[in-house]
Amino acid sequence: MARTPQVSSNHFVLVRSRRLYYRVKMETIAHTSIVVACCLINERGPQGRPQIWFRSTFVRRLGSSWEPQTPNHWHLFIPYSTPEDITASLETNAMQRVLLFMFLLVQVSCLLNDPISTTPSRLPQTAQMKNPPNSLFQGLTAPYPTNQWWSASGTGDGTFPAAGPYPYQYKKQSQSINIGVGENRQITDGTTLRMYLNTDLAIGATEFAASTPTQKAVYWDELSVHIQYTSGQAAMTAVLVQGNPYFTLRYESATVKVFFDTIRLFDTINGQTLTFNDAIYSGSSFTLTNNAGNTWLIYVLGGTSISFSATREHLYATSPFTGVIRFAFYNQSVPSQKNTYDTYSGTFPTGVTFSRTVSNDVATINYNFKTEGDGKTPLLMMTFPHHRDVMTAPAVDGTIQILTTKGYMKSVVGNSWSFRYDLPTVQWNAPRPIETSCVNTLIGYLQSEINSAVSPVSQDFYAWGVEASKFARLALMADQVGRQDLVQQIITKLRNSFAPWYDPSTCPPGANCAVPAYDVMWGGIVSNKTLNDPGLEFGNGFYADHHFHYGYWIYAYATLIKYDPSFRKDHDFLAQELIRDFANPSKVDPYFPPARHFDHFHGHSWASGIAFGGSDRNQESTSEAVNSYYALSLYALVVQNDDLYQWARILMAQEIKTAQRYWHLYDSNSDPHPQDPSYPRESSYNVTENFSTFANLASGAGSSAGAWTFFGNNPTYISGIELIPITPVSELLVDVPWAKRSFSACQADLKNVGQEWETLLQLARSTFDPAGAWGRLQQLNFYGNGGSASNSLYFAATRPTTPAGMCGPIPTSTQAPSTVPAPSTTRQISSTVTTRSVAPTTSTAAASTVTSQAPAPSTTTSSFSNSNHVASSLTNGVPTEATQTSNSAREQTHTTAVLPSSAGRTSASVLGWPSTEANTNASLSSGSSTTLVSFTSLLLLVLLSVS
Repeated sequence: MARTPQVSSNHFVLVRSRRLYYRVKMETIAHTSIVVACCLINERGPQGRPQIWFRSTFVRRLGSSWEPQTPNHWHLFIPYSTPEDITASLETNAMQRVLLFMFLLVQVSCLLNDPISTTPSRLPQTAQMKNPPNSLFQGLTAPYPTNQWWSASGTGDGTFPAAGPYPYQYKKQSQSINIGVGENRQITDGTTLRMYLNTDLAIGATEFAASTPTQKAVYWDELSVHIQYTSGQAAMTAVLVQGNPYFTLRYESATVKVFFDTIRLFDTINGQTLTFNDAIYSGSSFTLTNNAGNTWLIYVLGGTSISFSATREHLYATSPFTGVIRFAFYNQSVPSQKNTYDTYSGTFPTGVTFSRTVSNDVATINYNFKTEGDGKTPLLMMTFPHHRDVMTAPAVDGTIQILTTKGYMKSVVGNSWSFRYDLPTVQWNAPRPIETSCVNTLIGYLQSEINSAVSPVSQDFYAWGVEASKFARLALMADQVGRQDLVQQIITKLRNSFAPWYDPSTCPPGANCAVPAYDVMWGGIVSNKTLNDPGLEFGNGFYADHHFHYGYWIYAYATLIKYDPSFRKDHDFLAQELIRDFANPSKVDPYFPPARHFDHFHGHSWASGIAFGGSDRNQESTSEAVNSYYALSLYALVVQNDDLYQWARILMAQEIKTAQRYWHLYDSNSDPHPQDPSYPRESSYNVTENFSTFANLASGAGSSAGAWTFFGNNPTYISGIELIPITPVSELLVDVPWAKRSFSACQADLKNVGQEWETLLQLARSTFDPAGAWGRLQQLNFYGNGGSASNSLYFAATRPTTPAGMCGPIPTSTQAPSTVPAPSTTRQISSTVTTRSVAPTTSTAAASTVTSQAPAPSTTTSSFSNSNHVASSLTNGVPTEATQTSNSAREQTHTTAVLPSSAGRTSASVLGWPSTEANTNASLSSGSSTTLVSFTSLLLLVLLSVS
């Protein structure tokens, strides 16, 4: 979509090369511009002309050709597309030569948000017609957000409640936007902490009743969306920014209308009792109460006065209004809150720009809020607990506190936020060697499991990815123990398994392999079999769980090209497209949205997509979310893209942080944040003393945190879903205090679940009792479709507390023992999975006996499937009796649309991939990592260019 260029407070210049725009960050030293970094911007000026943008006071010296737009904000239009043309267009003075130098430097410098690619998809085209984008996106072109906090407004009828902007939530209605805050925080059905959304105010304009307004998203970014209602000359724009403690609306020639929602009548305005007869109240600020005991403050900005004709049912402005009105929820039991609201009401946020830097495995993330208003008042915003854990500036003000399901939101004052994250450093293997005494046993398991492994068939993204990533783990472990013969054996099987993804004609007869296709409606990669039914492949065709699905795929692919670099040449395009789908680092990419799943305010991903009117935003398996960004980091290592590597680590660090903050629960003795808890104690029920894990967090029709899963409420399922898959990075996610609580909470339940689930809890146990876990793991005989005996024992043998000699006498060689496990029976994975199903088996009690001989794996088969959004068992984020019925009433008649071939794509009905030129994108080629220019050398080059 075309967006107005947004300028940050940093000095920068924007230049253009070919079809891309480079924003170059600058520092000014003695009026000389020094380039320190750059990123790509996709902006054009009037008539499609590219622009160079400046923000720095010294630009005034350039003369009259630079036109001021706002104070300290200039632009220059250059309608050329090559370095030579730009050079010819610039005057030959010193500053212009500096600009040329910066342009040349841009060619070898980049930042974290460089696009992976800007080329069209090479996959067959398809179209999601069952849940297409609605009129919110009228006049715009894909890609569109599918998993963001406000995505419910853009699909179906657009009326499902949005997951924000916190501390508020809104529902978009035909003539109004209805707002409220979460209420009645309580435990429901013994498993779920829940707050209910009861909207207090419906805000619109009287003109909208006479002529239903059009509704359109006119702007969005990582934290914000602006939704404009227009009827004739009357317009109302909701300026929605996460963390804004005021609900802000901009009116243009519209008569403000505020009316009660549901049964919540107004009681008083400015202390005067309201009746059902109109009375006039005038001013620039108002205090409105209702019969639910809630109080709302109303501010009219700019010193403007407005008159309302008010009753218990409505407030109607007496004439059309142009300006900004803000609403704030006020807790009258804390009178100081009103003083804070009054003080900071004059400045409001309209959006945000991000900057990210990495140094010595530490990331600094800055949120720079774009503001409007009086230009004098600093910005008041609200933070979640996870923000405050890593926030270095500004200091927490805290005079306003609003309780949510994620603890208290607390106020801060400042136009910019800064965060400090320690980044994960785990790469392919555990960050320490395998305990020497365990190596021989591990080799025995590896040899057996690799010999008996049968290449999985690509019947769906998730099931195949789970199995393929197991093959990748086997290869990596075999490499670490020096068995290159085993590495090549399993890599050959893995390579063969990839074939149908690229050539559907190689799919085994009757297997019904999944064929990925590019959805032109939303802009993303979907499985071609899933466009009509959100229950297929866990809603893949409706953008649910893509980071889970494609994360496993990328993990397997990254490992394959690590050991077989030649495979990348003709196959990398699909890996790139899958990454662009779920973890795109750039807003420049014209075919995929940025960071589809990740919520930059909540600090974690949302798994649910566009099915059933957008429904609740929810995520179940944080460990699979972490795995997706971990897989991305490994891919970036292989292709030597440092920018992508840092991007992946930043996402991973945030996902780990919020998983431990909101999904992992701690008792009073182990809570790492006792002064700022995620779940404050209730007088009647203490969440953290009764649960060890919340397995599902949701927001939409209220908000919830549930100790349940979509496939059952067994404690082992609840903790286990936060553990899969176990990889080297798991040690950063699975913290010892939580692992101890989870293992203890699940002891009695282990006899009720299959061994694949006990495996996960034993691996949690290995973080504090590796010897006990090692012994019990060898007594099991099924480790899950994506698990293996080798990987389980490897994890136990590489813990920080693994004792020397844990597995017996230290061997004198690393040859496999004379007796190795017998091959296991091949397990087939169903191509269509609609629930997370678990085949219960009986397991014996945990034992800590250490054995050095690997037992023969059993031929037991089981299904260890995973979904994050099975709508048939969910209503508003909580399983209820009513949701056990069919969702057929929600389904609509649908005919799959296959669009004609164009732009290098072919019809989805054609087998095989389109014959197109190889992707010429160079951003992922070897050597694309960030070029670092020393300050001394850079200064010398600039001085030479000026002299």
